[in-house]
Amino acid sequence: MAKTITYICDRCKAEKRDDGKFLHTVRVSVNSDDLTRWVRYWCEPCMTETGLLHLPRGIKPEEAVPPPPLTLEEVIRQIVREEIKEQP
Repeated sequence: MAKTITYICDRCKAEKRDDGKFLHTVRVSVNSDDLTRWVRYWCEPCMTETGLLHLPRGIKPEEAVPPPPLTLEEVIRQIVREEIKEQP
């Protein structure tokens, strides 16, 4: 019996089978009275697009085009906006 695992990006819904390296873990934690944690799994293009990953695998530094600079605050705001859109 064979088993196939399909990995799906939480951001763009891209799929890939049997390749766990396809996804990166994105975690955001807020420490306050109640501890809030947010964990998602994003593919490499999504990580590059948001500026969380600057060099795609297999690309040499001299071949890479740097993404536009985003501040940490901009990335967090973008993540929160996307999560609010997904809420039913």
